[in-house]
Amino acid sequence: MDAAQLDRLVRESISAEPDPPRPVPRWVLLEHSLLNGPALAVIAVGAGTLWAVSSLSGAAELVGGPGSQPTAFTVVLTALGVGLIGLPLVTYARLAHVLRHGVRTVARVTELDAPDTPAKAQAGSADAEHGRASTRRRVTGHRLVEHPVSLFEEPFSSDAEWAEALVPGSEIDVVVHPRRPRVLLELGLA
Repeated sequence: MDAAQLDRLVRESISAEPDPPRPVPRWVLLEHSLLNGPALAVIAVGAGTLWAVSSLSGAAELVGGPGSQPTAFTVVLTALGVGLIGLPLVTYARLAHVLRHGVRTVARVTELDAPDTPAKAQAGSADAEHGRASTRRRVTGHRLVEHPVSLFEEPFSSDAEWAEALVPGSEIDVVVHPRRPRVLLELGLA
């Protein structure tokens, strides 16, 4: 699932059930979180690390005899491998939280800073997830968010496709935390 499909899923889920908590399409989110290229690479590195640890442990047992204690190095490598395998689940948990509890609202751009040089693919961006270098410019500025509790202003930065079309007064569809003044996800131009 690419970033556009994910944005469409979030928009449809929140539009169909505007009031949180809403049902979460778990399998679709797991597909996006675990079955994309970077996530599979991280899982493969984690599994390879665990394989190396098991090989080292087997060799250490042969040298030290049965019942020899694992070294700190083996314990650290095991923790690293398990952590790498579980890392894509963080994306799943974040998306599930946004879909279940987030409130869709509008943010108005109040000011824009001078455009930056073409952005490098940032971690978590659609380009970074697909291994492409971005030629889009990073747009930064300030926006006024219509939160259900109160209005709040915050700085923002984006290298999304739609960001280059922003001008002061533009509206951005966002998903916010239901109680805290925090934007959880940007959906695009309103």
